[in-house]
Amino acid sequence: MSKKSILKIILIVLVIFILLIALLWFFYNREESPTVNNVAETDSRDHGSLNRNSNINNRANQQNREVNVAAEFTSIAKITTERFGSYSSDTYNFANLRDMKYLMTDKMKQWTDDLIDNLSAGDSVSLEYYGITTKALSAKVIIHNKKQDAEVVVSCQKIETKGRDNPNSKTKYQDARIKMLYVNEKWLVDELRWE
Repeated sequence: MSKKSILKIILIVLVIFILLIALLWFFYNREESPTVNNVAETDSRDHGSLNRNSNINNRANQQNREVNVAAEFTSIAKITTERFGSYSSDTYNFANLRDMKYLMTDKMKQWTDDLIDNLSAGDSVSLEYYGITTKALSAKVIIHNKKQDAEVVVSCQKIETKGRDNPNSKTKYQDARIKMLYVNEKWLVDELRWE
């Protein structure tokens, strides 16, 4: 190939690449167009139906916000339950618990530190593998006070495994009750109790 044809190919690839970037930028940065109610066609005497529609829209928006908030703290409750319910003798220094501290109140952080200290004190070196894997199956909101506190019961499946070569596993089901507080514009775990 000549230098001229190689230059043309590079130029074409470059143009396509720039167009792709511009197209992606356009799709990711465009704002959603606001919803426009067709008020112009409504008779000016029909204020009652406009107010009813506005109230219905406001209630629907409020319900959507509440569902999103509930989904946020329910998700945190599930993650916390899975992390606190899981253990592996191969895991270094309870990293699964330490990594969760950014989602905890000071009270819960202290409780977690005490738990790690107690578990570490009785920890002996064993060549046999031991692990528990916890999976959150469902979550039920028990209490939800807007931007104050919440309580969620998470139903879990726990699989306990012993041994490396011929592992022996047993499955059980258990609930965890998670109490959460709304602190500095975010939901934090304040208490976890296995039931």
